[in-house]
Amino acid sequence: MVASSRMVVSKKKKLNSANRRMRERSRLSFLFVIFFFGLFSLIIVMESLMADGDKNLLKDDDGGDVDGEDYSSWDISYEESPPGGGSSSSSSSVSASHGTTSTKHNNDNKNRNVDTINIPYVGSLRYQGPPLSRQQQALQHVDSHVSTLAASLFGNRSSSISSNHNDVNDNISNKKGTATATAAAFTSASLSSPRNIRPIQPDWQKVVGSKEKFYVYSAYFNTIFDHIRIIGATRTKTTQHVQCRFYDNTTKLYAVVDGSVRTIRENWNLKYSACFIICYLPDRKVKPRYVSVMANSSPTSAASNILRVQYSSEKSHLLVDFAACVKPIHFNYNNVINFLEWMEFHKLMGVQRFTFFNHTIGPEVSCIMKEYGDEIEVLPWSLPFVSQKEIRTEGLFAALNDCVYRHRGASKYLVLVDLDEMVVPRRTHNYSMFIDQLDTLSNKKKIGAYSLQNAFFYLQWPNDQSVFKIEGNPLAEQVSKHLTMLKKTRRRSRLHPHKQRSKYICDPEKVIEAGNHFVWEMATGYFTLSVPPHLGTLHHYRVCEFGGDQCTKSPSIIDKSAHIFGQKLAIRVAEMLESVTTKCHLDLKKVLKPSNNSNSNISETKTAARIRA
Repeated sequence: MVASSRMVVSKKKKLNSANRRMRERSRLSFLFVIFFFGLFSLIIVMESLMADGDKNLLKDDDGGDVDGEDYSSWDISYEESPPGGGSSSSSSSVSASHGTTSTKHNNDNKNRNVDTINIPYVGSLRYQGPPLSRQQQALQHVDSHVSTLAASLFGNRSSSISSNHNDVNDNISNKKGTATATAAAFTSASLSSPRNIRPIQPDWQKVVGSKEKFYVYSAYFNTIFDHIRIIGATRTKTTQHVQCRFYDNTTKLYAVVDGSVRTIRENWNLKYSACFIICYLPDRKVKPRYVSVMANSSPTSAASNILRVQYSSEKSHLLVDFAACVKPIHFNYNNVINFLEWMEFHKLMGVQRFTFFNHTIGPEVSCIMKEYGDEIEVLPWSLPFVSQKEIRTEGLFAALNDCVYRHRGASKYLVLVDLDEMVVPRRTHNYSMFIDQLDTLSNKKKIGAYSLQNAFFYLQWPNDQSVFKIEGNPLAEQVSKHLTMLKKTRRRSRLHPHKQRSKYICDPEKVIEAGNHFVWEMATGYFTLSVPPHLGTLHHYRVCEFGGDQCTKSPSIIDKSAHIFGQKLAIRVAEMLESVTTKCHLDLKKVLKPSNNSNSNISETKTAARIRA
């Protein structure tokens, strides 16, 4: 009995001890909850006080106060100031401004709030009041620098591009729609003879304030999210803070907002990558004409870049059914006959406008491009990165996405291929009929792109011995012997699956982020149609992709589907060749010299392939 009573007492003590420990834990938990609740409340109160302080610090134009000071004595008028240094050079023919339509963006940016700073006094100001504060002096310095920078970047240039965007007050100078923006937009509104500036002058411009390389190329307006999307390049893994400065049509600075850097997906884990800089508009009713990007800088730091914002609504008068884009041309590309073949095939297919990026183009091909006139747009591409070591292949992903946004509002469909590739329909005679045929395979209202499987036609394989008889045109008959599409008819039996080596035709209005072989991000509700190979494929004429000649041992078949266009293509190439021979100082004997299975060209292509790899 005694033992049992001791056991009962021991159990009671243990229970009481456990209860005490539980009560102590409950008290501690309650204290922790009270502590964190108080801490969060304090943070919220402090943020509210800081927000109120900011409101009192800076007001909009109607508020009348900046940093608590009255600026009613400011006489806002532009004075003549000397233009900046030299102007950036360009051998490009310039297209109209481009922008965006309804598109989908990452959800993390969709509802993003940005702080705006409305700066009511900009321009070369005459002050009639009390002495300037330090902040006012700094902002006056920023404006002076922007005027000088804009004059330096755009200088004395004219343009024949019309502009009819309702939100931008461009001056239309003649019936043909020549858009003129006067130099007063950058220097003085009082100049008696205003100078013209080029509406679009893309090239790489440096972003100041970044510890790493950071450059921007072009800027486009995205309608659905009311933001400016800037094409640029910077460190692949970046966390730097950026600001976007918005200017009106006279380069008057009217807002500064925080921006976000979004790395483009394809970067091959190299140090630098193409990127988007996203800048949301503080006021939907006010659309900027120009934008500058700053990194890790104070609001009064001087800008080192200024980009003209391009709007798709400004290009409706330039709308064509098909356009084509090629990634940056490099290695001093100068293959006359191949370039003419590529151009004339795509014109035969119905392509009406071409965009090229000039990294290094040879003199003869450059001359031929000029002879195509307004059909070809050549954009400067002075890439400030080391290709393949710092960034992927001349920054091609920046170029591809620039081209997509550039052609919004200017082309219904965009063909994205290289100079050794052609999209070849098998049952139709042009791209318009081809798209109509493909639209019957699905809901055409939801198709944003058409993916074509890749077929390798290795150049090391023997030439086809077919002969094209073109009566009355000996030059065309001779040309037909040198056209790659007609010579190379043996291809790999196996086609690459979609998204591997494939290329595509897209509706630029529906693409958010373009990749090399497929669309990475499409606007909400749209998809990429995988084209059945019996309707069309991508013909890719190149050497073995991994070097050597091992690829020629792969199973192969004869594919003469391109021969249906052979005679017309040879005639077109011959006519253009004859037209440019004298103007471009071409040696026809050299251009059309007999080749031993194109061994010299194969050797050059192998060298280029090794460099790319």
